[in-house]
Amino acid sequence: MTAKEYCIAFCEGYFYAQLGERLTNGKVTEHTLDLAKETAQTCMEQQIAYSCFDEKQKQVMKENLHEWADTVMQGFKKRLRESGRLIDSL
Repeated sequence: MTAKEYCIAFCEGYFYAQLGERLTNGKVTEHTLDLAKETAQTCMEQQIAYSCFDEKQKQVMKENLHEWADTVMQGFKKRLRESGRLIDSL
């Protein structure tokens, strides 16, 4: 690995550690989770758009991305709601 790759891996690891800490110990609103989901979807759509797959494969990936994101978000919200850490949006 290059020095740049180590730096990227460190920053990503730090980011995910912070995210995990907040999701396991803090409270979060549904609105905040929805915004995070939208941001992640936009980022992944851009990654798919710039990938080397053909247009048909890209379309399938985008469709699967939205289904996956919805399923994951439902699971997040359910677990956070059950643990009392999900704050309902006003």
